[in-house]
Amino acid sequence: MEKPYSIEQAKSTLYNILKEFADFCDAHHLRYYLAYGTMLGAVRHGGFIPWDDDVDVMMPEKDFFMMKKLYRSSKFTLDICYNDPTILLAMGRMYDNSTYGINGRRHTLGLAIDIYLMYGSPRGEDAVDEHIRLIKRYTDLGLKYKKWGNGLYHRYLLPESNFLLRISKHYYQKRVEEYQKYPLEEGDYIFITTDRRRYKREFFEKRVKKFFVDREFYVPAGWHECLTIRYHDYMKLPPEEDRKIRHLSTMFYDKMPAYTEIEERGYVKLATSQG
Repeated sequence: MEKPYSIEQAKSTLYNILKEFADFCDAHHLRYYLAYGTMLGAVRHGGFIPWDDDVDVMMPEKDFFMMKKLYRSSKFTLDICYNDPTILLAMGRMYDNSTYGINGRRHTLGLAIDIYLMYGSPRGEDAVDEHIRLIKRYTDLGLKYKKWGNGLYHRYLLPESNFLLRISKHYYQKRVEEYQKYPLEEGDYIFITTDRRRYKREFFEKRVKKFFVDREFYVPAGWHECLTIRYHDYMKLPPEEDRKIRHLSTMFYDKMPAYTEIEERGYVKLATSQG
């Protein structure tokens, strides 16, 4: 087997996916923003955080499904994570079709950027607090059963679709349905898949551009407030011992071998009526 991608090769591939994604969004008037560590990298480093190894963007769910409907490419695939059998989360991804990954005994789809979906909120602080409580409950239960299910899978070689992972899927699905109760235009706050924090709507009403690697990409006009909520003192570097590569436990390679088959499993689904 060929040598797996280095971190720099992976970043280069991810950056090419990001450019493809942003160019398509701009050409079709679809909203997106750099998110999380990628937004932080743009603000603090002008590019990738040196010890980061992924790319995060966010966009309204409606815009994602419109892009899913319009986008066609032989080089990249835009998809929802439930079609990747190794991921229980419900969010979008754009994959580089020329790559594939191996994580332990599992073959995965290739290198991809993560696309977090944006929703609105209920009206009234008590209702928002209850919304957050439910998101936290479904997240914690999903993670608990996922951990147990993965332990059985790795220790006893049970099928990855064992009953504990099916229970985990159920709670992740409940979380998605809780988000989808509130369209982006509703309420005073914005919620983002996999994130239980509340962000004021005003942070996202306008977009500005920040330099990332060698060109500009959109971030929320309230990027300072978003980063402060997520990272607190975000310009302060973490201790050296915490500056570690976190995501590339999967080894990525060029070209999916012909003998590999990705087993279809029923993972968390997003209702697509919005698109």
